[in-house]
Amino acid sequence: MKRMLIAGLCGLLLNGALAATDIFQATLISLEPETGSIVLQRQGGAEVHAVMHKSPRLWIKRKTTSLQEFAKQKGLSVMVRMSVGTSIKPTVRELADLESWTWLGKSRKGVLKGVIAQKDDKYMTLEFADKTQFSYKINARTKWERDGKAAKADEFKKGDTVFIVPRLLSNLDTALLTVSSNDKSTTSAKANDLPALEGVLKAVDTESKTLTLQPEDAVEPISLRYDDKTEFLMEGKPVTVSEIKTPVSVTISRREADSGNVFALKVTLVKETEE
Repeated sequence: MKRMLIAGLCGLLLNGALAATDIFQATLISLEPETGSIVLQRQGGAEVHAVMHKSPRLWIKRKTTSLQEFAKQKGLSVMVRMSVGTSIKPTVRELADLESWTWLGKSRKGVLKGVIAQKDDKYMTLEFADKTQFSYKINARTKWERDGKAAKADEFKKGDTVFIVPRLLSNLDTALLTVSSNDKSTTSAKANDLPALEGVLKAVDTESKTLTLQPEDAVEPISLRYDDKTEFLMEGKPVTVSEIKTPVSVTISRREADSGNVFALKVTLVKETEE
């Protein structure tokens, strides 16, 4: 019985019964703050009728904004992060103008340098060289280092210059993995020529063996090759290419072949549920 339940759950996941994430560019047609209803014209596609998440992330000109302010932006080109595949209407979790979307991608991954503008027990706000600010979530896994040695969070104060490694969480907070007084602790991240990609797998072409991925930090989708060495995993278990139902959130690690072509090394399908 237990095996049957597990098999049934995996089948539901692969067939999209639980929420997956769709990321796409669109034009804002209308947004009703009172009801949370939103209409978007997908670029190159049909109108999308959806509802807003109870706590949506909204960005204009690299700053957070309110539903009321975003509702005034009719006709604006936006990037949309939307939960799909549930029994309710598609749910918009994040909206950003194109400038903000590019900036968000840069602020949520890699190795970043900034000055601590604000800090409490839960969040640390960094100010970057361009004077923009971004708030990062502090949690129990955040690693603090000063002068190459382990440190405590309270050793870092407002005005300190720091190097951080962040990571986007499923609730769209961006957590601090590492905070350091210098960039030596981030050498491995900087030395990684082919960092993992996170985003939405939009399509799988089994004839050409290509994956169409919409990265979280890019406006346009990209194509990646896969071969017999590529691993496809869901919840730590192998799945076949034919079992994958798109769109689905993924993390993809990559490798460079002797030919110079880049292939997907491991594709991890991410289980997502509504908040």
